[in-house]
Amino acid sequence: MLFMFPTITVTGNIKNNSENDFYNASFTIKVYSKTYGMITSLDFSVRSINRGDTKAFEEIIAGVQPVYR
Repeated sequence: MLFMFPTITVTGNIKNNSENDFYNASFTIKVYSKTYGMITSLDFSVRSINRGDTKAFEEIIAGVQPVYR
């Protein structure tokens, strides 16, 4: 997919450390700048995560310029 504006991809793993199984679990990613504070946030969901399970996620955040160090 071609984007006409800057994007970043956030990847990671979510682990269910609770005693419950969840059909749908909601999370928020917040992107911060050392200079400007919070730049943006994105809500996303992970489906069917049972107690003790770890699920990978990948979310694209549009409109944020990547920073390479």
